[in-house]
Amino acid sequence: MSSIGEAGLQQATQMHAALSEGLDAVSNFQKVTFEQYVRLILPMDGSVFWVKSALLCDQMLFSAYRFNAAALQEAASSRTSSKLVVAEGDLHYATQNTQGESDADVMNRVVFTSKTLIEGLQEVGPYVTYMAEIDGIRFAFSSRGQLQQNADLYHYVGTAVYATMDTQVIDNPGELDVQNVVVSNSLPIFLAMNYYVPEVYEDFGNLTLPIYPSYLVPNNLPPPFAAVHIEPWATEALASAPLLDSTLSHSQLARDRVKITLYGKRNGDAQDFMDFLFQQSINYDQFGMMGLPILRDEKKTQVELGTVAQKKSFEFDISYYQTRARDIARQLIESAPVTALGNPL
Repeated sequence: MSSIGEAGLQQATQMHAALSEGLDAVSNFQKVTFEQYVRLILPMDGSVFWVKSALLCDQMLFSAYRFNAAALQEAASSRTSSKLVVAEGDLHYATQNTQGESDADVMNRVVFTSKTLIEGLQEVGPYVTYMAEIDGIRFAFSSRGQLQQNADLYHYVGTAVYATMDTQVIDNPGELDVQNVVVSNSLPIFLAMNYYVPEVYEDFGNLTLPIYPSYLVPNNLPPPFAAVHIEPWATEALASAPLLDSTLSHSQLARDRVKITLYGKRNGDAQDFMDFLFQQSINYDQFGMMGLPILRDEKKTQVELGTVAQKKSFEFDISYYQTRARDIARQLIESAPVTALGNPL
């Protein structure tokens, strides 16, 4: 006589076998090839791109994997994952059209059902992801569905890449321009403070927290850190016309409404950070403070803990110059081939 555990295992095995046969019949043994992409951030303005890992060298890939991070005085490991994952299963998607003021996207919700755990897709995270293309639709997974143990089937769920997001997925090195900023506002001014080195006469010292653009803060980032949000509707011109110089460089006096949110900082440190911004405006004249900001406490709760996070924010207006350098002569010199004895190197 079999035990309860053995009976349950036999039932689960029979259910899995039946469901596997049905999956094979529906999918006709379909195979999907997933290619690995790595998150790349432009340091000038924090813009995020996903670059096909086959285009990157091993040194760049090493730092992209979170599991290669090493603790203090601990030797770093050297693990990588496959750049291609071929999975057998059933893929289906539902399509919904959307229409907005300036774009019209087709939203494709994708579900991929596999009989086995796909190791490569387990590494979906803030730095590495996998994408595949079926019927001209490129998609990535954002989650793995709940596993029903008796069925022993794995469901990977995601949304196809919007057409308006195609510029953020890089399949060709020529598509990535690292010379020009993407944003048109004052965000690069604040992100540059991540690389700030104080002068001898300055009393504020180094920043003790990293600064990120709003909506682009890495997942599960522990405090302290700051996020900079610039209201799109609040960017305004302060001059009647832009200035075009002899090289057609564009310069225009503008105003931004900036909100900085701090996590993990108490009142004293938050006040020091706000004073640091005032000092930056005076010392380097990259922007001007318009009005006096005030520090506010904000509430972010978690029911499981019954407490609130250390979250503060302050808002202020700044004046600055929107610029677009267009020195054609310099560009031609930089792109000219170097020659030796009349022959290109």
